[in-house]
Amino acid sequence: MSLSTGFGRMRTGLKFSLSVLLSLWTISGASALEVSFDAPDKVSLGEPFVVSLTVSGDVEKSTLSWRGRNYPMSLSVAEGGVSKGVALLGTDVARSSAKGDVVKIWVRSKGVNYMSRWKIDVISKSYPAERLSVPPAMVNPPGSERDRIARERKAVRKVLRAHSPELYWSLPMVRPVSGIVTSVYGKRRIYNGIPRSRHGGVDYRASVGTPVKSASSGRVVLTGDHYYAGKSIYVDHGGSVVSMYFHLSEIDVREGQFVRSGEVIGKTGRSGRVTGPHLHFGVSVGGRMVDPTILVERDLERLTESNLSGRMAFPY
Repeated sequence: MSLSTGFGRMRTGLKFSLSVLLSLWTISGASALEVSFDAPDKVSLGEPFVVSLTVSGDVEKSTLSWRGRNYPMSLSVAEGGVSKGVALLGTDVARSSAKGDVVKIWVRSKGVNYMSRWKIDVISKSYPAERLSVPPAMVNPPGSERDRIARERKAVRKVLRAHSPELYWSLPMVRPVSGIVTSVYGKRRIYNGIPRSRHGGVDYRASVGTPVKSASSGRVVLTGDHYYAGKSIYVDHGGSVVSMYFHLSEIDVREGQFVRSGEVIGKTGRSGRVTGPHLHFGVSVGGRMVDPTILVERDLERLTESNLSGRMAFPY
């Protein structure tokens, strides 16, 4: 099916796929580019999704804008001078749903900027609640720990807001440990009867000392023993994708070290705010905590069936 739009031709493809021919506006002497962009037309709150870009013609750079953040896209030149790129985006369970949220695409060629936009419906999703009993100091920390907590949060925010142009992530990601899921993403946490924020990752059952694997290749950007998360590791996979591993007993990597997908980076434990030994695994996309289980092997089918055009291939 083809539609006539103010931006050129738009045609729908496979399930949840949009392809757009950008011929928006030109400056004298510049020719229009043919740009194909594949993305979902709807996503559930808290779930990650993949978008891909194909450009026929000379291109200098391309940028996406999604929910108030810009994402420079790394493009590789394929045979025939066609440039291709891919990005992982997402929504956070702590944010609101929205009908017709706008994604913008900028492509620059020979000094000319081309831009288009379309809408993605972010639909609500129901998540359960969970009641936990922890030491009182883990719910209302003593004043002596507040400066420490503030410093740790500042360091984490800096890591999650950074953007590395190199793309090291690939799908499916590696499951960090093999234990069963004991707490799912998105749960409303109620500590000692006091509601707190939703669970930003997934908890896997693991006895103390279980080896923890990096979910994908990337660079270790932060390690530490934090008040809430305990001994922690943050790995930057490029493209604003960061994975994190909490409550460890041992950290076996150093900041700045490059690790490969599946490489052991530490051991599970029960440090920080916990009720027992386990691994908390999280993935941040553009500073937003998404459901990481969708990205690992056993759940990747959910992502490809509900979020992707059939033209997307993995790994990238």
